[in-house]
Amino acid sequence: MKKLLAIIILSLCFLLPSQADDIRDFQIEGISIGDSLLDEFSIEQIKSIKQDLQYPKDKFIVYQLGVLKSLDNYDLLNVSVKKDSKKYIVSHIQGGIRYSNAKEFTKCNSQKKKIVEELDVLFKNLKRRDEKYKSSYDNKSLIDGTEFYFDSGDVIAINCNDWIKEAGLSKILDVAVATEEFLFFITKEAYK
Repeated sequence: MKKLLAIIILSLCFLLPSQADDIRDFQIEGISIGDSLLDEFSIEQIKSIKQDLQYPKDKFIVYQLGVLKSLDNYDLLNVSVKKDSKKYIVSHIQGGIRYSNAKEFTKCNSQKKKIVEELDVLFKNLKRRDEKYKSSYDNKSLIDGTEFYFDSGDVIAINCNDWIKEAGLSKILDVAVATEEFLFFITKEAYK
């Protein structure tokens, strides 16, 4: 697990310019906000990886890109695309590291802390918010999150998601990148 964390932190160093001020400068597994999935995959391939679990409101569609793409740093890679996007333009990217049990999940906060420290160095001018809250998905599971906000309203979020068993989701460390539009959707519309 230490090697995996070191790889993630090193990959952040190589992928992020030190004075980045645009969310498109940030990549997860080689994918950036604003990329077209059609640059790498056919429409048939993209449609085949549509995730079963979607948001209750369907303004954005989630695709399990990790099914088609070999991953170096994460266990999963999901992207969200506006439902009406003919070019499948990426609005949200989530790389995740799953934990198989509660004992293993205790490592999440220290791993998150290391990633956040690296982002603090790389993005010195961004506003940062640390918060613990209940998930809007089930209003029971706990999220320990840190968010970095760009002037554009776009965000990078690093979360330890402590899903309760009834949620049916894996405990996970996720690193997510989202446009302001997607952030508004996920916080104000998706589960309402």
